[in-house]
Amino acid sequence: MKKLLSLPAARRWLYPLTIFLFFSMPGQLLAQLHPLGAVLMSKSEYDKLPRANWDSLRKYSNTATIASQSAPNARAGYTMLINPPIGNQGTEASCVGWAVGYSAMGILMYPRYNSWNAAERSPNYVFNQIRQGGNDCTVGSYPTDALNLVKTQGDCSWNLMPYVDGACTVLPNATQIADANQHVATQWTTLGATDVTGIKQALDLGFPVVAVFNVYQSFDNMWSTGGGIWNMPNSGTIRGSHAVCIIGYDDTRQMFKMQNQWGAFGGDNGYIWVSYNGIQNYGYFSELYVLYAANQASPMSITGDNVVCTTSTNYTVSNLPAGATVTWTASPAAVATINSPNATQTTITSNGTYGVVTLTASVNIPGGPAVVLTSTPISVNKPYPVGIAGYSNLTYCEYYDFAVLAGGGSSYPYYGTLQVSAYGATSYSWSVQNSTNMYWSNLGGGAVSAASKLSNASLTLLCRASNSCGSTSQYFYFQPLVCNQARMATPVAESNTNVLLVVYPNPVTDKLTITLPNDLIAGHAAITITDIYGRQVQRQEGVSNKTTLSVASLAPGIYMVQVHSGNKLLMTKKIVKN
Repeated sequence: MKKLLSLPAARRWLYPLTIFLFFSMPGQLLAQLHPLGAVLMSKSEYDKLPRANWDSLRKYSNTATIASQSAPNARAGYTMLINPPIGNQGTEASCVGWAVGYSAMGILMYPRYNSWNAAERSPNYVFNQIRQGGNDCTVGSYPTDALNLVKTQGDCSWNLMPYVDGACTVLPNATQIADANQHVATQWTTLGATDVTGIKQALDLGFPVVAVFNVYQSFDNMWSTGGGIWNMPNSGTIRGSHAVCIIGYDDTRQMFKMQNQWGAFGGDNGYIWVSYNGIQNYGYFSELYVLYAANQASPMSITGDNVVCTTSTNYTVSNLPAGATVTWTASPAAVATINSPNATQTTITSNGTYGVVTLTASVNIPGGPAVVLTSTPISVNKPYPVGIAGYSNLTYCEYYDFAVLAGGGSSYPYYGTLQVSAYGATSYSWSVQNSTNMYWSNLGGGAVSAASKLSNASLTLLCRASNSCGSTSQYFYFQPLVCNQARMATPVAESNTNVLLVVYPNPVTDKLTITLPNDLIAGHAAITITDIYGRQVQRQEGVSNKTTLSVASLAPGIYMVQVHSGNKLLMTKKIVKN
């Protein structure tokens, strides 16, 4: 009954009366209640159309359209597609628009949304553009015209263009066309009219099959009093041709299940069960079409810049279903402020610090479950502090100091490479600050080499990581064989034992204890933990001289514990998380 409720309010009261008349009228008057609308080709024309190439169809297999209880191998000899609610074409000869646009296209689009409120397609969008009758809504259309329309234009959502009985002259507007273009089925083919095996093969691949046939008096009787079981030879007069969508089969019953669009008060609650025998031996069908290759490549996603500087930056959800609403959140909230949290478009603004924020959009589709989308990490302001991503033929010391190992080759016995990373950076530059008997080379992408022929050599490099918001920089010190003892990150004498940063246990599994030098003013220092790509994974402000952090949730790997005072990096310690 869902589709009946979508008719104009003034017409809803007619349907209880229709139910009464439906069961009390003789069969020959059923035509007044249930128009048809399919225009058949000649058999010779139909036979010229391409037949199914199963090797080609298998490449487009989409079993996400198949109901879970009938998924391949779940139940032998039984497949049912997930189909939209039963509808009613009313007084229009729009069966082709319903069979192709509503049923078949809806089935193909359902996996994108998992909600019929968003996946339902418009019968009017299809029928209104292909009907043969001018201003007469009781004149039908060719199925091939409908198939070519959804192949080139697609079909818009029911929400944007609901079915209104008698409104067949209304053509789609620009918004409806734009939505249809995002919901296209790019391929269709035909089957032989008696090809039971072919119908089953198509359904097993997740493809709906549109059946077109002549309606005899016996069919109308079957619909009204036969419980929707179509298994007897055709008899009586032909009153026209009809199109429905085959949505499944049951080998136990030896029947296909078809979705009709005459409401839910006839047949088997709006469905028809047609026997294999009737198709093969009684010539039920005239034409069979397989619709497939739906464009599933345009799912909803968050779109917008991956860097936010000092001004507000816009973010939207692409391919948003008609009628959907969006609720936005940003994490961590301390890095950026989210504006318009309950609009289809939002903006985020930097809170003045640098970091990484992730946007989450909860898309609420009326009548369906919420769909949660997550953005790629968005860099706020200038890049993160430069971090160590990897190194080769070096020994990591402390405070961004490295010992260059032997084994680099005859030209440069001491040779090693360093890879750095700063999240949000779009470019890296290196400059030499001091060099004694040591050479370096920018390898690109944040990589650099340090080389020397002599053991009494040293090299200090400055790496600057930049993006459109600004830059951050870090010094790196290289010395053959032994670690630097100058500890250039903190200008405190080596003899002052208070400069030592004590981190334990290391490796760590759960709780990490950090003891800071006494000369750091308690409450003014901050501790950050970054991964090997320089991404901050934890931060503690206003720490005391001894702090314990939980790192149980961190993935196993190498991390850097950094102590900051304001914008100054004081010291660094490498830890290993088990």
